[in-house]
Amino acid sequence: MKKIVLIVLASIALWSCDKYKDYQSAVIIDSGDITVDGCGYLIKLNDGSFAKPVYLNSAFQHNNMKVKAKLTLNGQKDTCGMGMSIYNLAVIEDMVRDNE
Repeated sequence: MKKIVLIVLASIALWSCDKYKDYQSAVIIDSGDITVDGCGYLIKLNDGSFAKPVYLNSAFQHNNMKVKAKLTLNGQKDTCGMGMSIYNLAVIEDMVRDNE
């Protein structure tokens, strides 16, 4: 009986380790108000590139917030700001705060 309990607990522990394997670490950046030459909230990805979320839940609208994000770049681009910066639009499938 103890062996079965240990196997079940070990299986749960291994399964939970891979929970965010399809997510990438990112940082939310507030680039400024879109009505005053800013781009709104951007997502700075691991590779240093930026993506502009199609929709960002208000719970994540905090500058420099570290997150784990599962997102898809939808192939569309958006421009913003006086410098006419071009960003890939991203659809956020899921996002969690990264407490590490």
